[in-house]
Amino acid sequence: MLQSWLAPNMRAPQGGLIGWFAQNLMVKFNSISSIEIINRLQLDTLGDGDSSLSVVELGPGNGFSMTELIASKKCKTIHGVEISQRFRDLLGDKFKADIDSGLLSIHDNDAKDLSFLEDSSIDAIYALNVIYFLNPLEEYLTELRRVCKPDAKVIFGVCDTVKRNDEVVFVNQDWDVCMDKMKDAGFSNVEISEEIACGDMNFYFISSLAGKTGNTMN
Repeated sequence: MLQSWLAPNMRAPQGGLIGWFAQNLMVKFNSISSIEIINRLQLDTLGDGDSSLSVVELGPGNGFSMTELIASKKCKTIHGVEISQRFRDLLGDKFKADIDSGLLSIHDNDAKDLSFLEDSSIDAIYALNVIYFLNPLEEYLTELRRVCKPDAKVIFGVCDTVKRNDEVVFVNQDWDVCMDKMKDAGFSNVEISEEIACGDMNFYFISSLAGKTGNTMN
């Protein structure tokens, strides 16, 4: 169980020793699973199958998944939504060339406000070890679905290890409830994978489609 002084920094690492410790703990949690979540997006099946995808990552953190996404050469635009200044600084340095080229942008928005994105403009959204902190989850799901194209894919990577932690911080710990809320928000084909070993950690991946018809929110 994470100590109460550390748990908030797992959502958004701050400065100082505690933030440093949280950041390095995430390296252990996310390095291998970051590759798995990009594989599960099946980028070749999205859009027109070319290099014109628009993708959003919620909480890119150390940038492991973002590295894989950029290397795929399938994207025209990538948006990283990161509330931690510590991580935004790291990402800005790590991906300076991609930011300067216009491929990548990093935003400090909370994910329930993606006002920098137009309706029905995104091909895929993914987040690893993030859904726990989205409270109230319904508000976030409504905003995510707003920006999704009708056939967009949304994937959340989750780990049962968090169920031993502070529910005040790690709010969403029941994957069945999360899936029900996704269905209630209008997402379709909501399903959870089998448990996948990613290094020392085991993950599940909750996947869905936007479930929209045309450019409406039906």
